[in-house]
Amino acid sequence: MVIAAVDIGSKCEYLHGVAHHFVDGYDTNKIRMWEREHLRLFEFNISHTHCLHFLRIFQFMTHDLMAEKNLQGAWTLMKALGCLAMAHLRLPSSNHLSSRPLSPVWHSRCSTNAESLPLQSLLFCCIFITSNLSICRLRSRSWSTVKVERQGDVAVLKIDIPNVKENVLGEALSGDLNEAFNKLENDDSVKGIVLMSGKPNSFVAGADITMLSKAKDVADAQRMSSEGQKQFARLADSKKPIVAAIMGSCLGGGLELAMACHYRIAVNDKKTQLGLPEIDRTRPLLERVTSAVTNNRVVLDNVVLKMARDKVMKLTKGNYPAPLKILEVVREGIVGGPAKGYAMESQYFGELAKTTQSAALIGLFNGSTDCKKNKYGEGRPVKEIAVVGAGLMGAGIANVTIDKGIRSVLLDVNQSGLERGQNQILTHLSTAVKRKRLSLLEKERIVTNLEATTDYSRMKNADIVIEAVFEDLSLKHKVVKQIESIVRPECIVATNTSALPIADIAKASARPENVIGMHYFSPVEKMQLLEIITHEGTSKQTIATAAQLGLKQGKLVVVVKVGLDVAEHVAHFLSGALGARVGGGNPQIYTDLVAAGMKGRKSNKGFYNYGDGKKGSKKANEEALKIIKKYRVAAPADVSSVEDQQIRVLCRFINEAMYCLQEGVISQPSDGDIASVFGVGFPPFWGGPFRFVDLYGAEKLVTKMDKYSRAYNREQFAPAQILQDYAKSGKKFY
Repeated sequence: MVIAAVDIGSKCEYLHGVAHHFVDGYDTNKIRMWEREHLRLFEFNISHTHCLHFLRIFQFMTHDLMAEKNLQGAWTLMKALGCLAMAHLRLPSSNHLSSRPLSPVWHSRCSTNAESLPLQSLLFCCIFITSNLSICRLRSRSWSTVKVERQGDVAVLKIDIPNVKENVLGEALSGDLNEAFNKLENDDSVKGIVLMSGKPNSFVAGADITMLSKAKDVADAQRMSSEGQKQFARLADSKKPIVAAIMGSCLGGGLELAMACHYRIAVNDKKTQLGLPEIDRTRPLLERVTSAVTNNRVVLDNVVLKMARDKVMKLTKGNYPAPLKILEVVREGIVGGPAKGYAMESQYFGELAKTTQSAALIGLFNGSTDCKKNKYGEGRPVKEIAVVGAGLMGAGIANVTIDKGIRSVLLDVNQSGLERGQNQILTHLSTAVKRKRLSLLEKERIVTNLEATTDYSRMKNADIVIEAVFEDLSLKHKVVKQIESIVRPECIVATNTSALPIADIAKASARPENVIGMHYFSPVEKMQLLEIITHEGTSKQTIATAAQLGLKQGKLVVVVKVGLDVAEHVAHFLSGALGARVGGGNPQIYTDLVAAGMKGRKSNKGFYNYGDGKKGSKKANEEALKIIKKYRVAAPADVSSVEDQQIRVLCRFINEAMYCLQEGVISQPSDGDIASVFGVGFPPFWGGPFRFVDLYGAEKLVTKMDKYSRAYNREQFAPAQILQDYAKSGKKFY
């Protein structure tokens, strides 16, 4: 413990010893013994200057204990030194407390008659204790999520929620911030406040979404919103300047917190991200609204807001209620003033928090967060990968790997295919530079991690080789054997198959325990999902290493036992493997489309004509529609409502998801929901097939499916057993 270097000799030794005994364990007998032993040091009147020295020493002791986060020790030291000071520090004065003796508790800890204590001494000690206890509370008291440091007359509030990577705005943080600001607002020695984060890459990454789940009802959610508004308003109205020092992610509610401060300073770094609350593409619409001429309500309502509503409906089809409510709140704030705007905001916040869309999207958020965690153990380090096949998929896999600092060898059998893949990667990086996501120097550094070659021997140092060749079993067998003849024995061989069983592919391997499926979704750069597919012989370390690579690539990782996708080959394969369950459609549609050269984006036409590839240039392909109409089957009249059309499509997909859980293909419902939304485009506002069943109702869905079975006289609408069980019991997946 550091004590101020003031020249008061052995008095420091005395205080040091007493402090240690109070900190290390309260021992009354030893304290009294030391008092008797050192009493002679205090049997003379101490000057006013010496008294100040003692108080300064006490303060230094407290500061050191606070630095050591020993709150209890500091608190006890306060009380102990206060007693000793009142007992021994006698300032010259004629004012005595002869008529008001101290309590027995104080008597028991003092070695002199308390009745003879000078009033000045008592007041001095009271001031000292009060100021130090205030310091104790401000410095560490310790709020669990906020730390306060003093730099002269500036207080620095550090937000640092323990045991998490990122700060989020929840009840604990809100309460601690409120209490800390209370103290600082009432402390005249504080002239300004800096709000910053104790996390290296996170200011505040939005609101704690679990708060919404805890809201009992609409009124409870409205209360949360109102309290948040009051806290932000309090910061904005503070008479002391508050500066937000931003480094890392500052998103949603975190940005609102920063905007409530008087000034903002952000570090110019790619890790610094500012993001409005999750309103997606409605943000530009809000910017137009807030920049409109607000004095003219006709212009506001009939031009600006109408345009915004039309745009929202085009994007959401009315399936997401929040953007429309946001526009109403913005209008109310402009026309009726801030108070009315905030009141409406709280009202709508509460209502939206308890909608089915809210439950679905919160479930997706929680599921995706879970998929970002490594649940499969520690794999082998991956410093280099090789990708066999430089098509759209192969080039995409290499692209999401090289920018993570992992060397990637891109291989193809011919130079022209290799150049196409390499150009795809370079174009993507150049676009990132153009949009200021990368600097030119960063792009050049990333490109150095890529090697494009037709020389297959260059894969010899790879830790994982991912083959992305055509979906043909004999071709994949050939590629697996070729890979294993070049790479080291411990190298993992991963296949990007869409539907071929991994066990069948592994039969060609001399080391089947190293064979695994890594099913990326196209376009790899945009699709977040990575489906890792195992077979009975896949080793745990192979699974862990593949998952580790996927997480490093920024993917949501789901481990399953088979892979599912939609394509011509897959449709034929699934028809043969699953029979009536996938009946009702006609795989010949795919055959005709492929024969006509309509292969999707790779040929610039499929169900759509993609034109020059520019945003908004995609149009329906009339030639494809003619092919589809040849195989169209008219629906019976009693199952042709809009809802029936939607449920007929959804229930088939949902039923297969039920089979996946029932047969152990996936381990938990959230994996199926994440894979469905991020892999094949299941509507996010329904949260995935399992969340849909909870929200729509298992019994209601089974009734619909029975109706379709009778109407079409086909087995493909027969509900999976697990779905029937949930319908009977009323049980939910979440």
